[in-house]
Amino acid sequence: MTLTGHDLAVWCVGILPDVGIMLTGSADKTVRIWKTGKCTAVLKGHTDAVRGIAVIDSENFLSCANDASVRRWNVSGECIGTYYGHENYIYSMALMPNGADWVTSGEDRSVRIWEKNAVVQTIYLPAISVWSVCVLENGDVAAAASDGNIRIFTKDPARVASAELQEIFEEELNKTSLAAQQELGGVKLSDLPGPEALYEPGKKDGQTKMVRDGDKVSVHSWSMAEQKWSKIGDVVGAAGGSESTSGKKLYQGKEYDYVFDIEIDEPKATLKLPFNVSDDPFMAAQQFIHKHDLSQYYLEEIANHIIKNTGGQTLGLGAGGNADPLTGGSSYSAGGVQDGGTSSGLSADPFTGSGAYTTGSGGGDIPALGGSNAPPDPWMQGAYRTDGGIENMEVEQSNPYFPQTEFVLFDQPLKAEPLVNKLKEFNAQVEESKRLEDSDIETLPNLALQEAENPEAAARLLKVLSWPDSNIFPALDLTRLVLLHPFNKKYILAKEFLDKLFSVCLNHVNKESSIPNQMLALKVLANVFSSLEGEEFLLTYRESVISRIFENLFPVVNDNKNVQIGASTVMLNYAVSLAKRPKEEEGQVQALSVLGVNFITFITDWEARFRTMVAIGTLLKASTDNLEYAKTLDVREGVRGWKVLEGPTKATECAQHIIKLL
Repeated sequence: MTLTGHDLAVWCVGILPDVGIMLTGSADKTVRIWKTGKCTAVLKGHTDAVRGIAVIDSENFLSCANDASVRRWNVSGECIGTYYGHENYIYSMALMPNGADWVTSGEDRSVRIWEKNAVVQTIYLPAISVWSVCVLENGDVAAAASDGNIRIFTKDPARVASAELQEIFEEELNKTSLAAQQELGGVKLSDLPGPEALYEPGKKDGQTKMVRDGDKVSVHSWSMAEQKWSKIGDVVGAAGGSESTSGKKLYQGKEYDYVFDIEIDEPKATLKLPFNVSDDPFMAAQQFIHKHDLSQYYLEEIANHIIKNTGGQTLGLGAGGNADPLTGGSSYSAGGVQDGGTSSGLSADPFTGSGAYTTGSGGGDIPALGGSNAPPDPWMQGAYRTDGGIENMEVEQSNPYFPQTEFVLFDQPLKAEPLVNKLKEFNAQVEESKRLEDSDIETLPNLALQEAENPEAAARLLKVLSWPDSNIFPALDLTRLVLLHPFNKKYILAKEFLDKLFSVCLNHVNKESSIPNQMLALKVLANVFSSLEGEEFLLTYRESVISRIFENLFPVVNDNKNVQIGASTVMLNYAVSLAKRPKEEEGQVQALSVLGVNFITFITDWEARFRTMVAIGTLLKASTDNLEYAKTLDVREGVRGWKVLEGPTKATECAQHIIKLL
């Protein structure tokens, strides 16, 4: 049996055998309840990936997540309680033998024992990540950590390790170095207390305290069970230097490799994020979010901003082994973090391997928005500007971005000679029954370039669309422009041709296809909207097209910008079409769902993000019902996550208009 329903990776499973219920937790931040192979409930509450499930009895269970929380649920889908005790991601959990208490492990170097829904003991390990924890039949707790070791802890004095082994463990723990910015928080060395501070009892289990001893700083943790402070590591880099002597950035008296400016819209502020290359970018982002009480939606955006702006350096502990054994990557973040590398995005000619041929990657010309006094075209990257900066937005601004009323088309001209040469090359590779005469191939570009009807060439183009997948992208690129031709588009829109074209395009809206085929299939679909017949055709098959995009295309391979722009343009054109039709409620809901969830999660290119937001805004303006539905999808928080980063002005302003609506 295969159960499908989660939008992202499934991380954990639980079984309630007495009642025949299965539980699953996922990176899509939900827990699902299954019975007889069907999903009976989707439980929402966690704000990040769900990593562990522990079944209490036939009616209740627990879940833990990367949002550093534990939640208690009943089988009816109600959240009974939410509990906090960790300082970072919780990776694993298990019930204690009494069936009421539990143990957790996480990214904060610790195993934590819970009784009566609260942490009563914190056990630190000499490793950053404690990936998994389990409880043995005798009540001992086993923990697996990122340093490659499994350690077992017990309450039974008869099973306690020898004094020698305990001394080795304490020595490993004491040698563990903590990054200064994680513990010191900008406090000057002279402001820290001396060893006498350890005579004062702690207030809660796991409380940490920094103590100065000469020019060194150590960190100690309070144990409620033992009623004493235990050293858990040394703070390095506390003394610091100056930017001129070390080449580093100074922030609050301390040295960092980088200090980033992060713009926040609510409340409006520019916050400093200090960062060292030895840090995990996702941990740094998570700590920044907790420190400033920001939405979890910003996690991936801030982390990717760090990765992008650190010049390709190796980040994190390097040889320290802080790799997620489940993903092979560093600390896990929800939403399937993509490779930070750049993609060529077809900057090289797919026909010749050189720069001689381009396939409309610029996104096409967009009709001017507004009247004669409208600002420069906001679609063209960097063209739109406002007189004031982000601090001067108190004055009510006009909205030139949405609702969009005209379709966005890809009309960049093609180069006939490279196109013909590539078609001839591919023509020699296909089976003889599908070949064309070279003289016929030479006339194909006339379909788009000459102002005359050419039914013969259209018939030949249809034949080329039956070529193998690896040879088909020149025909798709030519078809993209013929769809905009005043005389020859009617041949493309004829039933036989359109059915074949639609089948080919839908087949290549798939991350398994080549990047050129993906990109050009999306551009063709966007241009089909240019005529009323094409628009009606795509509305008829709306559900198939939109489902194909979010099910088969995401996450986009290598975050290719042209594929992202193509997909967001198809969705924008659907939004324009659906917004004109008040009775298309089902279509508006489907489009808004995909834009507000899938696109906000996976789109990383700023032009594609801008088009996504214009599409969302267009649908929001279509009806008050859409506004209310968008609120249930947390679209506002998703858009805020984009706005907080340094994107183009047009994207920031478009996001601001959406935020005001919601």
